[in-house]
Amino acid sequence: MRRTRFMTWFFLALSLAFFCVRDFRPVLEAPVALLLPEIWTGEYGASEWSRYIAMELDQRTWQVGLINLGTGRILDRLFTLQRYTTPAGFRQMARNAEQTGDTEFMAFAALHLPAREMREDILRLTDHAIAVNPKLTWLIYFVVPRLMPESGSAPPPADLLARVDTLRAWDPDNAVPHILHAYLVRSWGGQIGKGAASNPSQVGRVLAQHLEWQKEMETAFALPRYDPYVVQRTELDRRVMIKQGWDNPVVVVSALWYWTPGTTFTYDYARLLVGDMGKDAEAEGRTEDALHDYRLAARFGERLRLQGRTLTDEIEGLAIQRTAYERLVPALNKAGKADEAAAVEFAQKQTLDEIDRRFQNPRERTSNHTWAVLLASVVGTTVWVFLFLSLVSILYVNAKLLIRRDKKGRLYQVMTVLENYAPLVLFISCLALGLIYAPFAQNFSSYIAPKEPQVSWELLQNNSYPMLQILGRTDLPIQNPYHGFMTYALAIGGLMVIIAIVRSRLTARRKPT
Repeated sequence: MRRTRFMTWFFLALSLAFFCVRDFRPVLEAPVALLLPEIWTGEYGASEWSRYIAMELDQRTWQVGLINLGTGRILDRLFTLQRYTTPAGFRQMARNAEQTGDTEFMAFAALHLPAREMREDILRLTDHAIAVNPKLTWLIYFVVPRLMPESGSAPPPADLLARVDTLRAWDPDNAVPHILHAYLVRSWGGQIGKGAASNPSQVGRVLAQHLEWQKEMETAFALPRYDPYVVQRTELDRRVMIKQGWDNPVVVVSALWYWTPGTTFTYDYARLLVGDMGKDAEAEGRTEDALHDYRLAARFGERLRLQGRTLTDEIEGLAIQRTAYERLVPALNKAGKADEAAAVEFAQKQTLDEIDRRFQNPRERTSNHTWAVLLASVVGTTVWVFLFLSLVSILYVNAKLLIRRDKKGRLYQVMTVLENYAPLVLFISCLALGLIYAPFAQNFSSYIAPKEPQVSWELLQNNSYPMLQILGRTDLPIQNPYHGFMTYALAIGGLMVIIAIVRSRLTARRKPT
């Protein structure tokens, strides 16, 4: 027995022990997460839906190409609830929940069942859950956008409009139900096509003629509350996933990504309110009407920034505030309201400072999360490379010792070197990956069982799994650097093979003839 044989098995055993640790396994999927396209939805059939959206938006990325080659099913089984149960199995669980009166699971199923295939199931579960527990009426805000037809060539379905009316009656002081209704009526008839959506002036012209949409948005801007029900949904998802044992970080982060119309049209209406309606009123001498429009936009921006629960709400609120203040300050000075103009000008300065501090000043930015993502991806790739090299070399060498023991050629020498050193590098990689992921695992534990309700699911996404790019939601260039680092990780494995070959040749030369 070689003197290094014991160390080979020792380091291999230590490395494989990492794979048995529950808080270590999720980060091993970090390299695979980069295969997810930016339009990933996290729902059942997410890969197929991502491919459909990519074709509609003409975004044929390399990830979508891989999905076309058949990787979609693998991604769905890793990063969606399909990891635990099929859509048919999930539907059966929802029916069982209806029979037992489990309103939380009914609501959870309505939020996560495949929308295109199980529309009637989703509506039935939503209505049943709300009928038993009216506090779940907020479900409508998330369910209705999921069930909107893909084409805008027909009026919004009457059953969806009726449920939006139910939500408005249930929460009359909240702006969100009216924004949802505005989303439905704006989507009707393809009001804004691809050309208009890419041309702001064309968008403004179309919206100026959309009176029903304007009425809903004006009501939303005037209401005193903006609650997008994010806390309620996050808490519901968290409780159900813990109860079912579906609390794997990669699945939780993916399942908690969802789209709502919350801030989709708010900036459009603010721009219409300030740039068209208010500006025209000011030009016509209707100063009070102009000030009313400017104030309405400014106050809604403040409400959106302070009462919203997501980073998107904050960014949109700041943008609306800046747009409104630019018109409001000179209009107040022109109207002789110097004191109010000074107060608004001070608020404008605070808004600009906040935008600079949060999003524009490079000195305020941090690269910690970016590097954590890169390191997790690179070291994760290194783990898989050296696990493969370790297992192949150990299997080959031990098989050789059992079969044709007397013949030890060049390949045997190469495999012997790999058997000696690959497990050591594997152990070092596993140790490094465990240290990188340890803070994220601790954060996830605190988020999945918090002492207080969640206030932002984006914190959960960013701080509990080192792969923000899992959903393509980042303003930092993750993938391009990763490709270079991944090449380095693969190069290390190749270098080990080269070293093994060179060493085997040197060993062969030293042997006496």
